[in-house]
Amino acid sequence: PGQGGFKKICRTEEDGPSPFPGLASGVLEMRVKEGSKIRNLMGFAMARMQGEKVERGGGGVMGVGATGGLRQVVFTGSGRAVTKTITCAEIMKRKVGSLHQLTKLRYKGVKEVWESRDGGASEMTVHRTVPSISILLSKDPLDTREPGYQPPETLGALWEEREREDTQLQTAFKRPLGPVPLDGYPACKRVCLATVARQSEHSLRRNPGSRFYIQRMASTTCIVLALVSSLCGVLLGHSEGDRALDLMSRYPLIDGHNDLAIQLRLLSNNRLSQLDLYNLSSATADITRLQAGHVQTQVFAAYVLCGAQEKDAVRLTLEQIDVIRRMCTEYKELELVTSAEGLREAAGRRTVACLLSVEGGHSIDSSLPALRMFYQLGVRSMALTHNCNTPWAASSSTLYHFHQRENNSLTIFGQAVVREMNRLGMIVDLSHSSWETAKAAISISKAPVIFSHSSAYAVCNHTRNVPDWLLRELRKNGGVIMVNLYSGFVACRGQATVSRVADHFDHIRETIGAQSIGIGGDYGGVLGFPLGLEDVSKYPVLIQELLRRKWPEQEVAGVLRNNFLRVFDEVERVREELSGSQPSEEQMSLSEELNHPCRLVLGSSLPDGAWSSLRTPRFLWAALLLLPGLLALY
Repeated sequence: PGQGGFKKICRTEEDGPSPFPGLASGVLEMRVKEGSKIRNLMGFAMARMQGEKVERGGGGVMGVGATGGLRQVVFTGSGRAVTKTITCAEIMKRKVGSLHQLTKLRYKGVKEVWESRDGGASEMTVHRTVPSISILLSKDPLDTREPGYQPPETLGALWEEREREDTQLQTAFKRPLGPVPLDGYPACKRVCLATVARQSEHSLRRNPGSRFYIQRMASTTCIVLALVSSLCGVLLGHSEGDRALDLMSRYPLIDGHNDLAIQLRLLSNNRLSQLDLYNLSSATADITRLQAGHVQTQVFAAYVLCGAQEKDAVRLTLEQIDVIRRMCTEYKELELVTSAEGLREAAGRRTVACLLSVEGGHSIDSSLPALRMFYQLGVRSMALTHNCNTPWAASSSTLYHFHQRENNSLTIFGQAVVREMNRLGMIVDLSHSSWETAKAAISISKAPVIFSHSSAYAVCNHTRNVPDWLLRELRKNGGVIMVNLYSGFVACRGQATVSRVADHFDHIRETIGAQSIGIGGDYGGVLGFPLGLEDVSKYPVLIQELLRRKWPEQEVAGVLRNNFLRVFDEVERVREELSGSQPSEEQMSLSEELNHPCRLVLGSSLPDGAWSSLRTPRFLWAALLLLPGLLALY
């Protein structure tokens, strides 16, 4: 119409529903228009965010003057104001820092009224659909699973990238003009740069001697690059950071090991009412950070110290199971699950699924009935050992001197434990086990096994890690090794870094394939994690590094969840296959029980030589304690 003798006299935009439902009242909304001045917009917005008192003004600003810094601001623009809207958001992020961003793209209707330029009575109404962008910036965490979310930690790197590009481009424009080198840029930037280069050439032809055109086009190029970097991240996902977040939104993480439960005991003796599980600043995991790290399933370990072995380990384990169950039922963001299908259903409900594990066979006190009762309480995985041997399995650690023997493999009872776990549908966990015990368990188990939090011995030669020959046995079994992030297991020498963690993934992938890898952070159980992976919220940083190393997305999806789900599915399939089998009645030998100072032995018969053992003082006292009960039977 503008070229047909008409001029625009009115423009109205249709107000649709808010792209950010559920925002608290009082959020500052900055409506950016084509004619708005960025200086005025940013002056008002910065004052409100920093708590300065301002007067309500025009320029598209909605809101009232107030004192006290706001926590959130929304920049909205449509049509030709889209680029200006992005510019405002980028300036705000750079000046305020540590802002979470959520970007929504949509279309909106616009009605324009045009009238004749010659003063006639004719009038024309035009309805158009234009692109619109809304950018929410928040000092408080946002839902990381929302499409268009960008975490604060990626912004520093983004600005550094842009500053490098700005410097390079400004330097380039000081040299004689030549072809713009486009090969090093993503496709989105290449298209933009080619367009800017053509415009620059056209402008210089119009006025070849003017430095103003050169400087202006250099500045324009830098601004466009900044805007394109932002749009590419939102629309096309070219950066590894954006790709990592997108991939984790589609394949949220199953973390094979977390020791939050023992932290709850240490912090409050399991009194949940005394803790804020949304913000446990003294721990490396809480609900907020689990969500920020895209952890959809967390395997929580019920762990008790090895010093409780053959004393009160069973009672303490029950207390740890209880606190995990209470935690996962009292908080709506958590959900207790007991099956692979339950994990998938929880993912559909967008809750964090809690899977129960027992860390260390000393917790069952050499009792298969105790193992079965743990299963009834929801336990779906158990490590055969922790940092101590049990009477039937050997540990990788020599920290404790319990049950030392020349054979570091499984005893007959230990083999029965593995078979009973297969029958129940409980995952056999070999982290902390000696290599000989692990090899024996792999050879006996009919179902795939896991190392829930172990890394590659070839990269860091710690006995808690897994050597290549044992990795190859694991591959034959169809199991999974879930890489541990503890610094002491990541880098035996030098500083533990994200890159060094990725070296473990690369080595295991080269040795047995990506289908055998998962992630078991071990947060809460140890002190010291690589820089950049300090807590569970930082998992996207690791995924970003794998993508940077050209891991295919399908393999990363397996690492995140699919490989563990495959193992869990197969464990349940073996359970169904063994459903006709009777519970094992295998027991520790009675002679071993008699030689233990904390055992009350009730049996109808004793092996040869056992009666002579009763002549020792401790068993004499045991006999005297039993005598009143026996007399009461008559």
